[in-house]
Amino acid sequence: MRSKLFNISFLVITLLTACNSTKYVPNNKYLLDQVHIKSDLKNVKEVDLIGYLRQTPNTKMFEAINFNLGLYNLSGKDTTLWINRFLKNIGNPPVIYDSTLVTLSEKEFKKYMTNKGYENAEIKSSVTFKKKKARVQYEIISNEPYKIGNISYKIDNDTIRGLLFADTTNAIIKKNNLFDIDQLERERIRIAENLRNHGYFLFNKEYVTYLADSSKLDHQIDLTIYIRKMQKTGPKNTVLRVSHERYKIQSVKYLLVNDVLDISNGNVAKMDTITYKDKLFIYNNLFVNPSILDSKTYISANNYYSEKDAEKTYSNINAMHVAKFLRIDFVEVKNENDSIKKLECIILITPNKNQSFSLELEGTNSDGDFGVAGKFGYTHRNVFKGAENFTSKLKASNEAIGSIGNILTYSSWEISGETGLQFPRFIFPFLNMETLREINATTEFNVNYSYQIRPDYSRTIAGFGIKYRWKPNFNKNVRHSVDLLDFSYVYLPPGSISSEFKEKYLNSSSLLQYSYEDHLILKTGYYFSYSNQTVQRKESGYSLRAGIETAGNSLYGICSLLETPKQDGAYMLGKIKFSQYVKIDGEYSFNYFIDESNRIVYHVAIGIGAPYGNSDILPFEKRYYGGGANSVRGWSVRTLGPGSYNNNGVVDYMSQSGDMKLDLNIEYRAKLFWVMELGVFADGGNVWTLLPYGDQKGGNFQFDTAYKQIALGYGMGLRFDFSYFILRLDWGIKAYDPSKTGSNAWRFNNTWNINDDTALHFAVGYPF
Repeated sequence: MRSKLFNISFLVITLLTACNSTKYVPNNKYLLDQVHIKSDLKNVKEVDLIGYLRQTPNTKMFEAINFNLGLYNLSGKDTTLWINRFLKNIGNPPVIYDSTLVTLSEKEFKKYMTNKGYENAEIKSSVTFKKKKARVQYEIISNEPYKIGNISYKIDNDTIRGLLFADTTNAIIKKNNLFDIDQLERERIRIAENLRNHGYFLFNKEYVTYLADSSKLDHQIDLTIYIRKMQKTGPKNTVLRVSHERYKIQSVKYLLVNDVLDISNGNVAKMDTITYKDKLFIYNNLFVNPSILDSKTYISANNYYSEKDAEKTYSNINAMHVAKFLRIDFVEVKNENDSIKKLECIILITPNKNQSFSLELEGTNSDGDFGVAGKFGYTHRNVFKGAENFTSKLKASNEAIGSIGNILTYSSWEISGETGLQFPRFIFPFLNMETLREINATTEFNVNYSYQIRPDYSRTIAGFGIKYRWKPNFNKNVRHSVDLLDFSYVYLPPGSISSEFKEKYLNSSSLLQYSYEDHLILKTGYYFSYSNQTVQRKESGYSLRAGIETAGNSLYGICSLLETPKQDGAYMLGKIKFSQYVKIDGEYSFNYFIDESNRIVYHVAIGIGAPYGNSDILPFEKRYYGGGANSVRGWSVRTLGPGSYNNNGVVDYMSQSGDMKLDLNIEYRAKLFWVMELGVFADGGNVWTLLPYGDQKGGNFQFDTAYKQIALGYGMGLRFDFSYFILRLDWGIKAYDPSKTGSNAWRFNNTWNINDDTALHFAVGYPF
């Protein structure tokens, strides 16, 4: 019944949107129903050519369901009724086939192919009409392309010639490449950027021209690259051609003012000045320490002008969040006696608002548990005038343990506080200034405290840490993070633990006992992330995240060196056992862009944590959980696994955890109307333990059975994209439940049970 309900829901959408799709198509006109593009080149894909179409059909979900047109067609013709106006506003009117736009599309495809080197490409189109619908197919026959033959240069400036020849490995156009106009344009831009980064302040791509010789009859084009002289106005408005000149930086001057209006000539003369190294600071408000600005500045006196250095300077200063207004100007310095052209660099900064308070009521989503939280925060972005960011937060929250799909009677409360101080640089010995400038780094010190009240116990978590975060200037898509020191102490007051919890988890026969006793963790970790997705996400892209953390090694080494006596086979600090483990996580997502309204997202996440030395099991806050809004969505959070573990239908979130995790997801996302988006998904995964713990029978990982224990689920959901945040409602349905045996594990044909076989998740943000 469950699968039938899902199929009925999907069928209703299909019928709703497919019914009478030509209702508003005028007589003797046709609805543009489909457009297909066929090319004989494997590297020319339909998705790359869609942007050159001058007419496209109404957007369809799954390439079949015309949802927005269906909404429009549901409206009546009486525009005085609000429901008709509403349906027309949220829907899309039919796209009427226009033969002239087909001809224009052919011309655009021809231009595209010509630009790519296929001068002799043929573009054909055919149209099929059926029941007031038109289907257009374009066929692209590439024929033999033109390729680049010999490449020569004509440059009368020896310095420019030397700079370009020294950078030939980065050249975009090379012999035997296709004669691609777009690539030629990219090469012009690359040459101009290269020269501007080596002192040629006034150089732009217009000075780079090409002469293409196609006189050969073998589809080879010989290319000559010209660097034209600079055009200059001479006496009596004559036009002179002069050689390009390099510029050096004569001086670097900072203007630190309260307002841009403060920089009029008279006001500047009355301001205070200070010199730090080779830079002059003129100010009426010295709100940032000059040494900090110097460390973020790549522009130095007596160096050649570099556009790249100016961009990095702007980016790094702006990242400190102390500037409300930032501008970098270069002014030519006139000196008739100096044969070398000079520039004065002026960096104007006005201060940002340093302090802010916040009071928020928000929804929370922690590991799929939804709740509400009240937060009070204080921030000072420049506490010591070195762009240090001081933050203090207080938070009180109530969070459901499970999903909305099950009638919940359990929730957890948390009261927490956190204070952090972030410095806009590496605080670490032996790093020179050049190394520091090549990375945009921060160092963070934090102290935190949390008191949690859960159904079976209460606990206190306190800790402090030192973290480094940085991104290389040469690759803005990469992020690195290091937890140099992360200390946390977990304390469970004896009076706060329920008798049932004590009996089940804290008795001597339970292998999970240590996970729920007082313990401390001293860990270090490294985390890496990479993403090539654009902000607009109008093209395919992927993201990768990975991390490794270890705990207890230094403490274990010290205890071993001091020959500290063990208690119950483990070293103790006072009367508290410390954790020792290694944990590795990896996550990959690929966002396949179909068009602006449709995309498919693939996701895989894996993780493994292994206790050793001083620990027999991972601490409970480091263990993996299955199910929930960001995992296999047919299960409520913390109700899946480990392995084939079955607790006779009773949710036991303490035992349902493991040392290994696997999540496999695929999700189709389609825009509907307004801010609404439809998601249809299929999920797989589970968690496992590394050892066969008696409390978690069937939960340990074994190669010959693990594939049978991968849970499968499917479902659909709605997303509300409000730009700044996304609200998500997902309905997940179990397909294969590894905790059940035989044919009963496949849940398609079993009796409907909304509590056992489905889960409804309300979350913030996309799942991946």
